[in-house]
Amino acid sequence: SLSPFVMNTSTNSSGIASVTWTGGALNNAIWRVRKYGYKAWSAISNVPATGTKDIPATLIVDPQQT
Repeated sequence: SLSPFVMNTSTNSSGIASVTWTGGALNNAIWRVRKYGYKAWSAISNVPATGTKDIPATLIVDPQQT
């Protein structure tokens, strides 16, 4: 997979992470969310050339890390 790096950031106080992307449209971009104490989350989704892309993610507590 040659998915480029898109986001590496923390969430705001509402739990929303955002970043500006100027690299154009992407097909089959791999999205991953990791946070200590929670199970890893991933999804594959396209990124439009312009506009906003919302990808909701619900993290599940990992009992092995708490």
